[in-house]
Amino acid sequence: MSRSDLGEWKEDQSVRVIEGDDRTHVIVKGQIYMSWEPGDEGARRLAIVQLYENGMGTQEQLAEAFGVHVNTVQKYLTGFALEGSGTLVSQRRGPRSGWKLKPHVRSKILAIVFLEGVEGVKAIQARLREGWHEDISLPSIRQVLGENGLLHEGCLHGRSEGDHGDLFDRDEGGQLDLDLDCDENSDGWFLSDAAWGCAEKEKPGMPIAAGISLRARSGYSSAQRVYIDRLEQGDYNAYAGGLLFAPLLEQNEFLPTLKRVIDIPTHEGYSLEELCLTLLYADVFGFRSMEDFKRAYPEEFGVLIGRAQSPSVFTLRRFLHKVRELDKSEALIDEFAVSYLKHGLAEWGVMYIDGHFLPYHGIYPIKKGWHGVRQVPMKGSYNFLAVDEGFRPWLFLIRSSSEDLLQKIPELIEKAKQLGRAAGLSREVVERLIVLFDREGYSAELYRYFEGKDEGA
Repeated sequence: MSRSDLGEWKEDQSVRVIEGDDRTHVIVKGQIYMSWEPGDEGARRLAIVQLYENGMGTQEQLAEAFGVHVNTVQKYLTGFALEGSGTLVSQRRGPRSGWKLKPHVRSKILAIVFLEGVEGVKAIQARLREGWHEDISLPSIRQVLGENGLLHEGCLHGRSEGDHGDLFDRDEGGQLDLDLDCDENSDGWFLSDAAWGCAEKEKPGMPIAAGISLRARSGYSSAQRVYIDRLEQGDYNAYAGGLLFAPLLEQNEFLPTLKRVIDIPTHEGYSLEELCLTLLYADVFGFRSMEDFKRAYPEEFGVLIGRAQSPSVFTLRRFLHKVRELDKSEALIDEFAVSYLKHGLAEWGVMYIDGHFLPYHGIYPIKKGWHGVRQVPMKGSYNFLAVDEGFRPWLFLIRSSSEDLLQKIPELIEKAKQLGRAAGLSREVVERLIVLFDREGYSAELYRYFEGKDEGA
């Protein structure tokens, strides 16, 4: 474009925008100030911001020159001032999440894994093309498997190059290790190579999903088993991946431990087990509060507890108030601590102790304590926590902010030894306990306690 193509210059116009076939030009006082290819919206927005920042036009003048509303100009300026040029780049339109697959496609992927026993992301993609005439990308298939808890080492033997699991060292234990490898006498299923083989041993040549029904389903309720069967019919449930926890909870006696302390058989038509499982899965799926749990579909969440619908938020609130009236919170903590030691979820030998301030924003009067991070006094309580050598929490106390770590260290040690004996540890093993704590617990009084009262107790 030559300067003769820019048109006749008018002195009263300080900024002009010339739209060409190959370039868009911004003319300021007869000179080309900026230019870009047509369709580059980010460059157009940046030009508006730069012209205003350099005093070459008011918001109204720039809005007229670029053919936009003055409020749009104000939005560009505000975004640039707060977050920089990143806000001027056009964002990809569409849903915020990457999920674009329809429910029937997701159910086909799960049916191929469970009912046909197809292994490997690429093999699933090929099966979708051949049998279902669906062309689904590998990342989308991985997303379906991941959201249903199936993207796991040994779950799909035929992993393709670049699979997420190959980025990590498989020898190191993660935060969650289900440890459900099965042998001839176990009920584990489809979480490891051994589990796949175990299911196949039931009837040679039988699909893996059919092998699951023989023994591994014994840990599920009738309603949960019905849902597993309905996968073949294309059913989909956003929370069904939580069923993977059912064998784990049964193996570690989660519900029996609760029943030994909380004596509430039923509440508003739901059993103690169903109410406790609802609260557990609500935490597993990341619901931050009771109000947040209102977003869950009761008919979908109910599959996790073996009911047509999960309890309402109001039922759960009234249940928790009823539990609070029992005043057995610390007894329940102790019971779980013993269970952790018995089942190997926590190791005896080394105990790290620390205190954490928990702010309180409720309606009840409560004493103020000192928030160590914010460095301000606040209403709240202290959580005195004990973890093992693998940093797995297994014992804690929630106490008033008037108490401090110095007072709680001896109490936690005595309680830990009592729980160790209750778990069946010998007296010699119980006495071989190494306790570590930070400088908050350093005190001559505490060390005198260690040298005298605790010795031979």
